[in-house]
Amino acid sequence: MNKFVENYSLMKSIDEGLNRYIEFTNRRTYKPQSADWFAGRSERVGCSELRKACGTLNEREDIINAKLYGMDLSRIKPVVWGNIFESSSQLMCELVLGTKIYNMNGSIHHSSGYIACSPDGVGVVKIPTEYIKDILYKKARHHCTSTKTRNVHIDPMPLVHPGICVDNFRPRKQDWKPTQMSKENYYDEVELIALYEFKSPYSRIMEHDKIKPEYLFQVLGGIDVIRPVYGIGVFAEVWFEESIPLLDIGLAIYDQHRGTQNTIYFASCKYIVMKNFTSQKMVPFEIDMVLGMKFMTDYEVVDGPYFFRYGDKVIFNENGFGEKYSIPDIPKPYDVSTLNRYFARLNEHLNAQINKPNYSYIYQLKNMSIKYVSGLEGFADTLSPHCKDLITEVKLRQGTTDCR
Repeated sequence: MNKFVENYSLMKSIDEGLNRYIEFTNRRTYKPQSADWFAGRSERVGCSELRKACGTLNEREDIINAKLYGMDLSRIKPVVWGNIFESSSQLMCELVLGTKIYNMNGSIHHSSGYIACSPDGVGVVKIPTEYIKDILYKKARHHCTSTKTRNVHIDPMPLVHPGICVDNFRPRKQDWKPTQMSKENYYDEVELIALYEFKSPYSRIMEHDKIKPEYLFQVLGGIDVIRPVYGIGVFAEVWFEESIPLLDIGLAIYDQHRGTQNTIYFASCKYIVMKNFTSQKMVPFEIDMVLGMKFMTDYEVVDGPYFFRYGDKVIFNENGFGEKYSIPDIPKPYDVSTLNRYFARLNEHLNAQINKPNYSYIYQLKNMSIKYVSGLEGFADTLSPHCKDLITEVKLRQGTTDCR
């Protein structure tokens, strides 16, 4: 029996292993808004900055200027949109993959001191054993190359593996040739701890057959910094769209590993609560309403009930909404037409309350893609010298003498 299968068979449960891992990781985490967290923003390169930090001179200069002068992310629509819909993207992953993902709030530092990672989450992912060999940790030295200008390049083909995709965009067989392994003495599936990264596109077109280089660097950096068991990452892009009324348009998805196809449907409502003023009437949300405001400081997002249909299975969940607001006695929806009536009555009820959200946004799933990423052992070590040079340049321009 392979070592990785043996390790998990000896463990009492994967939940026990995951809880131990989260407990260990949290001991290495610098909490948001702490002194260490603020210091790290100018003293370390975040995983989302890694590709530019190891890119062209102009790209490196962009990162240096951002660290010297700051960048107002609250005015960048894709960033604001991503913050608002991160929880929905995570929920979609949990529903489709049948797992639980745990948030990792804070910043974890690489041993070199020059790279920091703030992963969206960690959780269990189930991989059929015949595909494990293709996805497990690989060596950075075999997949990273540098040019004379010190750019770091990665060939994504051996590292990115299709998982769940829209049926119309399933990879061609010649593009996906996993190593076939005998199932003798193997479990049908192995549960592994993985890093999760979520993206919710605002306007860009989703790419079903690849990951943008900056996102690939981000996931690879995160994997090598937090070191999940066997170095696996899950990268999910989920596209949501406003819909009033909600339309009964399902999304046909294909599970590449298991060769199964099904149709899913998801719809919910976001509620935006402004912290500095109250509203006489709750109105439909537009992203311009919160531009320039700080997420979780000036406003917060409350997730409303959701409706999820997977084939013939229907799930309606209040999603903890009743803990913040009273929910009237409305019959639970069983299809899209009754779901429209449900949200109409719920929002009418909320509008009649003194303590009400400021804005509401009814939306449904439009598109999604989930890919597995093989971690690169030694990836952060390979990039650390580039990051050290960048941080040293930042300190020199700041006039700081503490240049390690």
